Parts: sequence; C-alpha cells; structure tokens
Amino acid sequence: MWTDGHLRAWESSLAQATWAPKRARCILAVVAIGVIAAIWGMFG
Repeated sequence: MWTDGHLRAWESSLAQATWAPKRARCILAVVAIGVIAAIWGMFG
C-alpha cells in the first residue's frame, strides 16, 4: 500500500519536524490526512 515515494515524503516531513518543532504538528496533521484519505479511497 505504501510506495517508496510515500515513505520518502513521510521521512522528509519527519526530518523537517526534527529541526522545526513548531511545524511538527502541521506536518503530522498533513501526513495523517493523507493516510486517512488513502484508506478512505481504498475502502470508500
């Protein structure tokens, strides 16, 4: 279900969150929305 592109994007977002704690919540929110949208598309 997870492609290399998705994993790389997630890792880059996580890396940005490490040096930008203020953006961590926004990044995690975007990632969570992306995961939910993917699951919703599969089962919806």
